[in-house]
Amino acid sequence: MWNVDETGLVTVHKPSKVLAPTGQKQVGKITSGEKGRTITAVCAFNAVGTYVAPMMVFPRVYFNDRLLHGAPPQTVGVASKSGWIDQGLFRKWLEHFIHTVKPSTGDPHILFLDGHVSHKSLEVIDLARKNGITLICFPPHTTHVLQPLDRVFYGPLKTHYNRACESFMLHNPGRRIDDYKVAGLFNTAYMAAATMDKGVSGFECTGIFPLNRDRIPEYRFTPSLTTDNTTVEPSSLSDSVLSAPPATPSAADRNESNREHSHSSQSVRTVHIVKGTAFKPPTVGEELLVIIHSGPGQTVQLFLNRIDISSHRVVKHVFLLACYSLQW
Repeated sequence: MWNVDETGLVTVHKPSKVLAPTGQKQVGKITSGEKGRTITAVCAFNAVGTYVAPMMVFPRVYFNDRLLHGAPPQTVGVASKSGWIDQGLFRKWLEHFIHTVKPSTGDPHILFLDGHVSHKSLEVIDLARKNGITLICFPPHTTHVLQPLDRVFYGPLKTHYNRACESFMLHNPGRRIDDYKVAGLFNTAYMAAATMDKGVSGFECTGIFPLNRDRIPEYRFTPSLTTDNTTVEPSSLSDSVLSAPPATPSAADRNESNREHSHSSQSVRTVHIVKGTAFKPPTVGEELLVIIHSGPGQTVQLFLNRIDISSHRVVKHVFLLACYSLQW
C-alpha cells in the first residue's frame, strides 16, 4: 500500500524568522535571489515506512547528469520545459517504481495518488494493470486530509530544505543556489525527513491503514462544498420540511417570531430568509432554525446544528442550495 505525490523545490528559499532588537525598523536575511526556479520532486512511501528513491524533474529541455550531484541514492533525474511532471514523466516514474518494488499479479500493490491529469493516462493504467498495481485516486479537494505525504512528510521536508538552503547561503557568501545545487540540498532534507515512523503515522492518521472510517471528522471536508455541483431536490435536503404557510411575513412578524423563540430557547435562533433581504451571519457554535420563504405558499425549514455552521461558508452554501432547488 503506497502513496505517491509531487512537491516543488525552489532555488530561492523562504527564510526563517530573524531575531532582532525591539524597535529596529529594517531586518533582513539573505536569499539566493528575488525570483527562482522550481524543481519538482516525486516521492513515495508505504504503510510500513519504506521509501522509493525520489525522482527530480528539472526545468530544462535536455537533462544533464551533473544535475543529480549529491542527490539521494538511486534518484531518477528527468527534464521538462516547465519543471512540472506530465503524463510521460509519470510513466517513467511508474517504471522506476516497478523496477524498485517489483509488484506482480501474484504480489499485488495498491498505489494511492491524487487526481492530477498527469496521473491519468491509458498507458499508465495499462502498465499498472499488467504489473498488479491498483491505482486509487483520492476524491477532489480531500488530499489535505487524506493524502499521507501531505499530512506528515512534505511539511518537515520543506522545513529541512529551507534550513539547508540557509546554511548554504551562510557558509558560501557571494554564491547563489542554482539547479546544480538543489539535488545536494534536497538530499540533506530528504535524509532528515524520510523516517520510518512518518510512513506508518501517515497512513494511520488518515484512516487508510489500519482502516478507520471515523478517523477524519466531517467538518474537515467542508471546503469541497464550494465546488460541489450535485443537484439536490427539495425533498432530499437534510432535516427539511415542506409546508404551505401564509404569505411572506412582514418585518414586524419576523421580529416578533424571533423574540418569542428567544424566550423559549437561548441557544436556537430563528431566521426568516426572504428573497432580496440579507441575514445576519451565524456565529460558531450557534444553532439556527432557518425558514426560507421562496414565495406565497412555499417554504423550506432547515434546522442547522453546531456542526453544520462551524463555517459561515457552509451555511451560505446550504441557503443557496435550498433557493436553487426551489427555483428561486
